Amino acid sequence: MKFCALLLSFLLALPACAATRLAPQSSAPIDTISFRVDVDDESADGMIAALEVAKTKRPAGVLVLIDSTGGSVAAGWRIIRAIEEAKAVTPVHCLVDGEADSMAFFILQACTTRGMTSVSKLLSHQPYFRMGPGVMRITDLQSLLNDLQTMLDQAEILASTRMGMPLAEYHERNQADWWMSSISARRFNAVDYVVSSVAAVRESLQLTGTLPK
Repeated sequence: MKFCALLLSFLLALPACAATRLAPQSSAPIDTISFRVDVDDESADGMIAALEVAKTKRPAGVLVLIDSTGGSVAAGWRIIRAIEEAKAVTPVHCLVDGEADSMAFFILQACTTRGMTSVSKLLSHQPYFRMGPGVMRITDLQSLLNDLQTMLDQAEILASTRMGMPLAEYHERNQADWWMSSISARRFNAVDYVVSSVAAVRESLQLTGTLPK
């Protein structure tokens, strides 16, 4: 009789065990990644590696803190592609705490949500190229100009689409250095929200999984 009772208990426990194995794991707390560097190959490698680690943990979200004056366009697009891939697994919340200039501005536009502290600033402008001491042929210059124009087109399509702004209007505003305070960035939909501090965003995401209102 005792044996039968034990056997029955074991059989009744089987479905529960199976359900536990098959149920999705609960989300981990948010991961925080600090991107307070220039955009170059080294920082792109670090950002991509950090996002890969976050994806394996499947957190409730990733908070990327940005303070960057920009840098390499090619390295920036590597980061943007990595963010797009990570967004398929978990939200990538980017928060500017300082500056997001040049290529860092376009990285911000690729994020799931875009925020900035009230004393931060953004900068969008056309790509540029510093001429070295070497000799260039006319065909080399033509190729360089075509490459720069392609970079400009890609960046303007990304930003104008995310900001909900006609491409022609964005292109016009982007002819010169376009600086944005937290007030103008919100007005032009370059960010989704403005907060007083990083702590407010981190605490809200950790406690409720939502951004502060």
